Amino acid sequence: MRNLIELEITPKIKTPFLMILAGQEQLVCNNAAKTFFEMTEVEDKDLVEYDDADHSIPRDNEYVK
Repeated sequence: MRNLIELEITPKIKTPFLMILAGQEQLVCNNAAKTFFEMTEVEDKDLVEYDDADHSIPRDNEYVK
C-alpha cells in the first residue's frame, strides 16, 4: 500500500487540522506523521505530542478532560 506522501495528498489538504501524536506510539510511525504535517501547506495547523501516551490517547483520562 502506498503511503499518503507517495499519493501526493498533502497539496490537496486545505482545511485547518490538529495532529495529536503519542510519544509511546507502536502502531503509527511518528516520524512519517511529522513529515506529513510539515509537508502540508495549510497555515492553520497544530501538532501536539504527548510523550508518555500510547496509541490510546482518547481513552486515557490523564489527557482527556
